[in-house]
Amino acid sequence: MDEILSVYGIDALYQLMDRKNTAGLERFMAHLAKQGVAVYALAGETEWALPSGADAMEGELEWLFSLSGSLKNGFSGIVLDVEPYRNERWEKDPRQGMKEYVANMKRAYESCRQVRMAWPNAIPMPIRTGNT
Repeated sequence: MDEILSVYGIDALYQLMDRKNTAGLERFMAHLAKQGVAVYALAGETEWALPSGADAMEGELEWLFSLSGSLKNGFSGIVLDVEPYRNERWEKDPRQGMKEYVANMKRAYESCRQVRMAWPNAIPMPIRTGNT
């Protein structure tokens, strides 16, 4: 792994976390920190774009905040990869779907801001390019 990090100049890693398997995470994070690699927790569900998914999103954020705080080398931030255009709401009413998505992303941003966690949100390509 060190060779790949070095050869390709990797300085950031987006890691999907598994609630059932955090064994070895402390060692993994410490190793990457020594290599100068920032580790961002990656999370996201299509449902998190809907009002009904906001509480589940908050629950995942709270777990990630807690996990990060329990590690000597915590996360550099949290990246949410939510693809709202993949749910039924978007199909029926894209304008309303976008409003709901933005409302939930603002909520996530505020949660991260309150605990001083960086939040480099991933804006899905179809939204950035208008090809939804």
